[in-house]
Amino acid sequence: MKILALDLGTSQLKALIMNENKEVEIVITERYPTYFSANGHVQQQPEDWETALACAMKRLKKEGFLSEVTAISFSGHMSGLVAMSREKVSLYPCITLSDTRSEVECKILRKKVGKKVAEMTGNPIINAFILPKLLWLKRNEPEIYRKMDHWILPKDYLRMLFTETLETDYTDAYNSLCINPISANWEESIIENAELEGNKFPKVVSPWHYSETISPNAAKKFGLSKDVKIFTGAADMACSALGSGLFHPGDTALTLGTSATFLAMLPELDNHLENLFGKVTFHLHAIPGKIYALGSHFNGGLVLNWFSDIFTENPKNDYQEILKIAEKAQKIPTGSNGILTLPFLSGSGTPYFSSSDCYSVYGVTTQTKKEHFFRSMLEGTAYNIKESLLCFEAILQRKDWKILLGGGGCNISLWCQIISEVLNQPLYKIENKDASAIGAALIARYGTVGTDDICEDVQEIVEIEKIYIPDKTNSEIYFKEFERYNKLYQSLKNMKEQY
Repeated sequence: MKILALDLGTSQLKALIMNENKEVEIVITERYPTYFSANGHVQQQPEDWETALACAMKRLKKEGFLSEVTAISFSGHMSGLVAMSREKVSLYPCITLSDTRSEVECKILRKKVGKKVAEMTGNPIINAFILPKLLWLKRNEPEIYRKMDHWILPKDYLRMLFTETLETDYTDAYNSLCINPISANWEESIIENAELEGNKFPKVVSPWHYSETISPNAAKKFGLSKDVKIFTGAADMACSALGSGLFHPGDTALTLGTSATFLAMLPELDNHLENLFGKVTFHLHAIPGKIYALGSHFNGGLVLNWFSDIFTENPKNDYQEILKIAEKAQKIPTGSNGILTLPFLSGSGTPYFSSSDCYSVYGVTTQTKKEHFFRSMLEGTAYNIKESLLCFEAILQRKDWKILLGGGGCNISLWCQIISEVLNQPLYKIENKDASAIGAALIARYGTVGTDDICEDVQEIVEIEKIYIPDKTNSEIYFKEFERYNKLYQSLKNMKEQY
């Protein structure tokens, strides 16, 4: 028995094969572009996902894995709106989580359904969620909206290529702001009051739900058995929580991808912390009844990619050159000689969620070099990540944490050490960084063979590769620098409000 997990991330598709012993046999990656424009549009093309899938499946077939696959499951980046026609063709580019075009629609929806949404989900109405994206599409692309038979999310598009059905699961659907967490189904009153059509919303099923049969076209195209079970899967962060063994209140994990995401398990949905409302968001775990808080930092690895484009001789994410600059940056004193960076290339996420926040650097002199900019940029992202931890501390009333660390950004050791010292917490780098893909694979595995205790079984496969221990002296310096960072942010915010 082999499980195929397809994880549609923010910049690449991962195709992972897991065997019956929960061992990962191979991980194949295929990249695809994201398209940015000056008006806040951040889009991906579903056709690019299809191309990446075709390449990944071809490589797996060549390696001889596909003939043994008995089940497939999916993970995908959250809050991406994919408009589908009755013929199951995408009508419009995917409007991604970090797209900020729907600010006007957010204001409209806050007046109409903001209170109900907050009471039901614990979340504010912001650009990052599906509901304002849908209203934007209706108001600004009425012909596309009229032709749209259903909307789905990125991982659901991949699943549709195997089943020819349009469904989603409750972890992804929760990011629409229209799912009741108790019934795990659509809250019709919100949809109606938002003046949207409920018949355009997809069927909601469990992540563990599966189709008994793959479509004949997909089986023939990819060289798969006609008896392969196709599981629904879950949102990437829900899969990441599962694949990292996060099940109990206080379990935390930080993923350094294109966006940096910081997740903390909660005992229950608590939407009564008024001073924290809108600073972190709340989401459903793949396991029914479990919930987590999420700190979203849209400018994680994105700033490294941008830095590579601007400052290296061979742009387009020259990883080796980045490592050379990181080595030089390691010799720069803690605090980057007073240089401060607000790392908001694509607006800000936690705790501000402001589309107007922008990248700013303070303290540059004639002595400033590339490595100063680089280190200050890493420190700026770490200060922003700390703001999520402060929210978690307020929610869970604790100071000591075991924070698991994953994602591609882990390859830059300096960044990991800086984050550890800014947070003043040890970071536990997990050996297998493909937590979302592993989580998706586990959904298919346990949906197929069953288990007595999935929580205990999963934690057996989470192995620690390295522990980053904060240097207390550096942490004390960063404590003061964090205060300067906050003052700089507030000063620029006040200036924006005045002018």
